[in-house]
Amino acid sequence: MQKVNLKKYYNDTYSTEKYPYGLKPNSTVKALLKFVSSGKVLDLGAGYGKDSLYLASKGFKVFALDFSPVAIGQLQELAKKLKIKLNARSSNILKAKWPQGANIFINIYTMHHFPDRMGRNYLKRIHNTTPKNGYNVIKAMMRKGQLYEKNKKLKRASFMLKKGELRKIYEGWKILKYKESNDPDKKKVSNYVAEIIAQKINDY
Repeated sequence: MQKVNLKKYYNDTYSTEKYPYGLKPNSTVKALLKFVSSGKVLDLGAGYGKDSLYLASKGFKVFALDFSPVAIGQLQELAKKLKIKLNARSSNILKAKWPQGANIFINIYTMHHFPDRMGRNYLKRIHNTTPKNGYNVIKAMMRKGQLYEKNKKLKRASFMLKKGELRKIYEGWKILKYKESNDPDKKKVSNYVAEIIAQKINDY
């Protein structure tokens, strides 16, 4: 399969169709509010910020990062229109220096864009950066479904999770929510995903 320039792909996607994934926050992000009502959020791979805007509207201090300047421009436009205060920057989330002080890390549908080892190192960085009593909200693709079948044809397989793997990765944390399910996208493509809300209860 031909390698895709993801930055160009998402810039083109957001330029062609404004808010292609809707403006409602992800259900996993909404569920976070059952466990915590304030904090400093780092939304990694935020896109045009539907989750960032939701959390900021609830009083969280939010910093959103995404490598698409088109997406970040739309996020800033929405924030101004809705009179919501947050920080947002276009940056490569793998290479950029992350803003300090966050105790809540959000990563929704991002890791399958990375080769397997790179994705694992990225998730490890999130783990290591999260302070004690901090939270991770993760939703990621699994090794099942149509997207995975396409992915198997790539020379460098993307980071996708085995059944039960995400829960195992978070051993030693307090698991507040965990679910594996079929979550079709807007084109009705069958994708299986794992989602977790976990709290870090140790210093390691």
